[in-house]
Amino acid sequence: MLAQIGIRQSEYETARARLHEGALLYRRVGNILGEANCTEGLGNIALEESDFQEARIRLEEALQLHRSVSSALGEANCLRSLGKVAMECSDYEAASENFYKALTIYRPIRDVLGEANCIRSLAAIKLRRGDYETARSLYDDASELYLQIDDDQSHGQCIRAILAIESVS
Repeated sequence: MLAQIGIRQSEYETARARLHEGALLYRRVGNILGEANCTEGLGNIALEESDFQEARIRLEEALQLHRSVSSALGEANCLRSLGKVAMECSDYEAASENFYKALTIYRPIRDVLGEANCIRSLAAIKLRRGDYETARSLYDDASELYLQIDDDQSHGQCIRAILAIESVS
C-alpha cells in the first residue's frame, strides 16, 4: 500500500512539473487555451491530493483563461471541478452553484458525460442533506444519461445509490 502511495505521489510530481512547464511555455508563445488546460490540470492534481486551497486558486485561474478564449468546455470543466472542491469542503451552496453553472454549459454543447456527472454530484449533495426524494430523482436522471453514452459503471453507481435511498426511505 505504501509503495502504491509513493508511486502515485511520484506520478503527480512528474505531472505537476510537466504541466507547470507547459503552462509557462504556452504563456510565452501566447497560446491561452494551452495555458488554461495546463493550469486546469494543476488544479485537478491539487484536488486529487486534497490541497483544496491550491486547487481553488488554479481552477479559478484556469476558468478565467478559458473564458478569455470562449472555451465553453474548458469553462464547464473548471466549474465542475470547483464544485468538487466546494463539496469536499462541505460548502454545499457553492458546490451546487458551480454544478448548476457547469450544467448550463454542458447541455447546449451536448456534453452528455459532463451533464450526467453534474447531475450525479447534485444528487449526492441532496442525499447528504437528507432530501431523498430529490436525490433519487436526480440519480434517475443521471442514470438515464449514462445509459445513453454506454457508461455502465457510472450507471451502476447511480442504481446502487437509488437502491440505498429506497432502503432508507
